[in-house]
Amino acid sequence: MPRKKTLSLVLAAVMSFVLVLAGCSSDKAGDPAAQASPGSSGSSQKDPNLNPVGTYPIVKEKVTLKVLAPQLPDVIDFSTNGMTKWLEEKTNVHLEWQTYQANQPEQLNIILASGDFPDLFIGTSLSAVNEQKYGVEQRLFLPLQDYIENDTVYLKKLLGERPDLKGYLTATDGNIYGLPTVNECYHCMYGNKYWINQSWLDKLGLKTPTTTDELFDVLKAFKERDPNGNGKPDEVPLAGASSGGWHHIVDSFLTNAFFLSNDEDVLNMVLKDGKIQSNVVTPEYRDSLMYLHKLYENGLLYNASFTQSVDQLKQLANSEEEVLGAFPAGAIVNIIDGAGNPERYKHYTALAPLKGPGGVQYSTYYSNFPYAAGSFIISAKSKHPEVAIRVADLFFNPDKEYGEGTLWRKAEPGEVGITGLPARTKRLKPYSNEPQNDTWSYIGEPFQTSEARLSDAVDPSIDPYSPEGLEKLLMRETKDKYEPYAPKDVSLMPSLKLLSEEMDVLSTLRVELENYAKESKVKFIMGNLNFESDWDAYVSGMDRIGLGKAIGIYQTAYERQFKS
Repeated sequence: MPRKKTLSLVLAAVMSFVLVLAGCSSDKAGDPAAQASPGSSGSSQKDPNLNPVGTYPIVKEKVTLKVLAPQLPDVIDFSTNGMTKWLEEKTNVHLEWQTYQANQPEQLNIILASGDFPDLFIGTSLSAVNEQKYGVEQRLFLPLQDYIENDTVYLKKLLGERPDLKGYLTATDGNIYGLPTVNECYHCMYGNKYWINQSWLDKLGLKTPTTTDELFDVLKAFKERDPNGNGKPDEVPLAGASSGGWHHIVDSFLTNAFFLSNDEDVLNMVLKDGKIQSNVVTPEYRDSLMYLHKLYENGLLYNASFTQSVDQLKQLANSEEEVLGAFPAGAIVNIIDGAGNPERYKHYTALAPLKGPGGVQYSTYYSNFPYAAGSFIISAKSKHPEVAIRVADLFFNPDKEYGEGTLWRKAEPGEVGITGLPARTKRLKPYSNEPQNDTWSYIGEPFQTSEARLSDAVDPSIDPYSPEGLEKLLMRETKDKYEPYAPKDVSLMPSLKLLSEEMDVLSTLRVELENYAKESKVKFIMGNLNFESDWDAYVSGMDRIGLGKAIGIYQTAYERQFKS
């Protein structure tokens, strides 16, 4: 599943302000442009300007690295930024910045195509296409695995402790070209959530539904029994969105009562017993569509859910009259703002996964979520690769260093984190989207562990439904209602690295398969296709387009990446 940068406003709002910095070094020098095979690392001659690994400054005489980063709206100037100044003082490495607009990735593509590379790319991410083109094929990115092994402290430890992470980073030729981003956002890994109107349940004397049949009865009561009390049949029992937002697809949570569902992959690719398979042609998928059709034909599933944007869903949820019974969202604040509409916000609670007629009861566990590649990429043309990798290694120290006393302080005795365990730190400056010049924003936070995120001191009596209590609310709902139902016998297809020829095939094939699957799904739900007379033709159509061929490509990529 491709990793989305969905860190929408809610994710930014709940992201812990973790700035991880400290460091390590290198004892190699050589011509990195000549490195063309996995495991090559350049000359073994030690650069006399380098200090020993793990000591500071990194170099005796100042070195300048040219760096490229996205210009973020909440960072005023990287050159004069407080984190930049601290880093240069600590390492004796001067950073010469070049930026491009973060919301215009085509600018990055132009820079890559020009071949005029900096020493170090920071926070530019690394798409599979760019990794294959500029790393594997053109060798313009430096293979990093030997530098990690010989010239880092924290990165070496991290990859040693997490062998699965190495699989996510390894390119099709066996090299690592981009250092990871690790963001262990606990509630994000269970982002496929539903929120139901608890105030309506209470008013109508209904219990929280635990099965698909019970949800049908609850939604029917929402439609027919006037829970908002205005005497009008204006209630919308269930609605979602088809575009924008974060986990707003209306059917994905519900289909977890039939099979492991993935709202970030139209083809619902999963991994079971070492084999890639697609759920969208299975009998379980057919059963899930029949249930959704039942909701739709009874007026319980909002028609516009398959065409409206998330902004339209927000308008519905925040209309003057309270009309919405349930909706999907990774976090309630995505749809209803706790500060702007506090009373409405408190009416909704997370709904635990429902048990289906066959006993299936899954929550979607996004194991891919914490990992992405490309927090740091080193150019093969860099004259100082050992210096660059040591600078990058600073950011993978699990203990915070930069900003103590201004951005954070060490926790005092008796202070606790969000889980109730002793806190390690206390944030002094809350996260904000407003422009600032103290940090590099999210690109300065490539390594955020669950322990660090959850051990920041909070007021133990904080109201989870206050704006400040959002992280506590999401942690509590995830722990109590979603983590217990994470599947043990099946998982989502991991993010896979593809060869250029594989990408070429899938670039057209996936579009045709996804369009056909999406169109057919909506037609089955709305009754335009018949489950008895049209199902077999739909399955045959998916096969004719090439679903089996796509699965075969993914299977080959999986075995190459994770089993070789």
